[in-house]
Amino acid sequence: MPIVNVYIVRHGETVENAKGIIQGQLDTQLNELGRTQAERLAEVLSGTAQAIVDKQPGGSLELVPDSGLRERYLGDMQGKHGSSMRGAGVPANAESGAALVARCLAWWDSTIVPLTRSKDISSPVNVLAVSHGAWIGTMVRSGLASRNYRGRDKFGMPLFNCSVTIVRVDEGGKSGEVVKYGDISHLLLAKKDGKWEKPNANNADVLSNEDDEERRVVTGD
Repeated sequence: MPIVNVYIVRHGETVENAKGIIQGQLDTQLNELGRTQAERLAEVLSGTAQAIVDKQPGGSLELVPDSGLRERYLGDMQGKHGSSMRGAGVPANAESGAALVARCLAWWDSTIVPLTRSKDISSPVNVLAVSHGAWIGTMVRSGLASRNYRGRDKFGMPLFNCSVTIVRVDEGGKSGEVVKYGDISHLLLAKKDGKWEKPNANNADVLSNEDDEERRVVTGD
């Protein structure tokens, strides 16, 4: 049975990210900086979403959309400026924190865990998933933490646009380790080359913690 390395990427910066608009599940587009970030990440990984696929020679990657990776639905907050929503509380028609955790783990159990139990795949298996700030933070900090994955000491970094979180899943899928969380070394290297500005963490969505004790934190969508 193979070991699986999961590379979870937060998408590149969108127009709404830069304006501080809460996106949730709104259909938004990368801005120029976001496209450049994704192209830079594609070069570093050698293999967000379509930009990375397009960089691969000979069609070596296939883009597979998966609704399980969608951002948290934020109801009436979506489309509003983040600064106007601070202290407002998560609306009743938003996806609850508990529901988001359950959705994250359902994706993990249906997509990642079966790979670790396959007898027909050589080890290691590398999986690239592109998602959103609240989804990634919830998946790792709440979902995998509840399963006692190692590496929780790495959770201090914010999830910048085009950051990379790496999770190594042990054989059988019952344990693993968060190897990196919110890594942006590829973007900082680009900054040293003078190609773009330092990533901005305060540019997107409102993320609450799970259940009813909700605190508002400006993070990413």
